[in-house]
Amino acid sequence: MNAKARKQHRIPPAASAYSFRHARISELLQVHNIDPLTVAAQCGTGIAMIEKAYLKFIPSTMKAKLAAVRGE
Repeated sequence: MNAKARKQHRIPPAASAYSFRHARISELLQVHNIDPLTVAAQCGTGIAMIEKAYLKFIPSTMKAKLAAVRGE
């Protein structure tokens, strides 16, 4: 399929499954405002990893809730 795509629509050779996973997690957090716990469950990862890698995409109200759960 990629071989038939025109230049601007081709998937870059350096793209990996991780690239698509990262893009999807970022989209869920930023565009769809899905909470980090749900995103972690959907993606088969832990909330700590979502916080570590995507904290900048988590709204401040959600950051406060996560801190409360941790007892901070």
